[in-house]
Amino acid sequence: MAEAPAPGDYVAVYEDGTEQPFTMNADGTWTGTGLDGAPANGSYAQVDGKTCFTTDPPAEDDSCWTNSPAAADGSFETVNDQGVKATVKPAAVEAPAAE
Repeated sequence: MAEAPAPGDYVAVYEDGTEQPFTMNADGTWTGTGLDGAPANGSYAQVDGKTCFTTDPPAEDDSCWTNSPAAADGSFETVNDQGVKATVKPAAVEAPAAE
């Protein structure tokens, strides 16, 4: 069973190609952009081997995700309790602009 992702910046890519950026913080909170484009935030916790996200305020579509072990590049597959699948990858780190 995979552990929760390490704190950091990620992008979830759903089966339809929709991308959803989010940040997992070391204090158990997360911030991101909802599928509707609005800012979102909340908390996360490991529960029974799943990473469970709760928005602030809690929403009807809050869910727990089962993650595959991470690949060498840090990406992993995940599926929630409703069967929604996504590939999660570390967000690309932008190189500083040349002067």
